Amino acid sequence: MIKNTSKFFILLASILIGFLIVVNVGKNSINGFFNMNSIEYKDAIEERNKLYYDITALSEDNYELIKRIALLDVDDDGNSEKVVEHMKEQLDIYSLLSGVDATKGSGIILTINDGDYNIHTDSQDEVNGKTLHSTDAALILNELRTAGAEAIAINNYRVLNTTGLVCAWAFIRFEENGNDMEGAPFKFYAIGDPDQLEAALLAEGSHINELLIRKLKITIDKYDEMELPKAVKSISPKFMERADN
Repeated sequence: MIKNTSKFFILLASILIGFLIVVNVGKNSINGFFNMNSIEYKDAIEERNKLYYDITALSEDNYELIKRIALLDVDDDGNSEKVVEHMKEQLDIYSLLSGVDATKGSGIILTINDGDYNIHTDSQDEVNGKTLHSTDAALILNELRTAGAEAIAINNYRVLNTTGLVCAWAFIRFEENGNDMEGAPFKFYAIGDPDQLEAALLAEGSHINELLIRKLKITIDKYDEMELPKAVKSISPKFMERADN
C-alpha cells in the first residue's frame, strides 16, 4: 500500500509539473511570438531548451524515486532486510559527506608555497603578492568544489562546508576551531576525478593561474588513491531544522 500510494503521488506531481510547464510555454508562445525581435526569439529558444532539460531531469528523478520505493516495499516481510541495508548505505554516505569518517579515493594534492622574497629589499606589496592568504585559500576551495571535489582537506585538517578561513600571519586558522592552524607548505587534498580537478585548476582565468603570475610555487600531483582524515568538529546545526517538521 505504501509503495502504490508513493508511486501515485510521484506520478501525479510529475504530471502536474509537466502540465504547468507546457501551459506556461504555450501561453507565452502564443502571446509573444509575433512581437519578438531576434534577441527575444533567441532568449525564448534558450528558455524552451532549459525547460526541456528541467523536464528530463524531473523524469530521471521520478524514475530513481520509483526504483527506491520498489526496493523499500515494507508490505513484504522478506524485504525488511533491504530496508535496513538501504538505511545503512545512506548513513555511510552522510557520514562521509559530513566528515564524521575518514575517507579515501582518487584525487589530487595541490601544494602551494609562498614565492621567494626579501623582506629587506622588496616592498610590502611585493611580499603580500608572493604570499598565500586566507582569501586565496577560500577561492581555491571554491574552485575545487566547483570542479567536483567530493572531500577536501588542507594539510591535516578536513574542510567542511561550514569551515571558515582566517589569516594568522604565516598561517591559516580555521574559524570553526580557533586553536587549529596550518602553515606552509599548504597542501590541498581533494578527492574526485584527478584529470577534471587538475584541468579546472589550470583553466584560463582560474585563481591558481593568478597565483602563478604572482610567482607562488605550485605543484599538482594526481593519485589513484589517497586518504583524508575525519573532521575534528562535526556539523551540528543550532538553528536550522527540517522544513516539514
